[in-house]
Amino acid sequence: MHIPFRLPSAPLAATYRAWLATLRHEHINRHFFVESQPAIGCLWHDELFSGIAVRQDLPHIALVSPSRDGDYLSAVMRNLGFRVVRGSSSRGGTSALHEIITGLCKEGYGIGITVDGPRGPRHKAKPGALWLAVRSGRPIIPIRTYYSRPKVFASWDRFQLPLPFTSVRSVYGRPWYPDINPDDPSALSNACRELEERLNALSKDTPDDRQQTDAS
Repeated sequence: MHIPFRLPSAPLAATYRAWLATLRHEHINRHFFVESQPAIGCLWHDELFSGIAVRQDLPHIALVSPSRDGDYLSAVMRNLGFRVVRGSSSRGGTSALHEIITGLCKEGYGIGITVDGPRGPRHKAKPGALWLAVRSGRPIIPIRTYYSRPKVFASWDRFQLPLPFTSVRSVYGRPWYPDINPDDPSALSNACRELEERLNALSKDTPDDRQQTDAS
């Protein structure tokens, strides 16, 4: 991703927080996410904008590419309270994954991953989150976010920008510990399809698990 225009990172982070403050957030089954920490939150790339509202004050890692644009994004993410790890599939990926695993296993950091990013195909899961889950022993939490009034861009992911004062409904799935051999391509492929199914099963009408439990 190339960023043609750069604001100073601190004002940009402040603008983002101010934008989020105008949104009306509702969280369904967030206890799955909170009680599983440190966990691997998995979401679609087009629903990324309000990701910090999902994280809230929980310690989280942001994986940022080691590019010039990544230098800028790293500064923004640090201003938003994330611990930044630099790496990509082509540069520094192995060391970045080991740093993330250490953060998950020993230091209490969760991580959010857009599982169809950074270039798609749209809503097709890639295996990175599954590999991390197996190697770290930490669960995957599927997360979907629905906006009542989004601006949808003509990008590969049809990125959604919630307009100010939009209602935002974030829905969390149950913890999933994939029991697979991460070095088996067939097992990874099947697990990717299951992750897609778990994400797509979280509709905006998903009921609140705790309300159902209290009523039974």
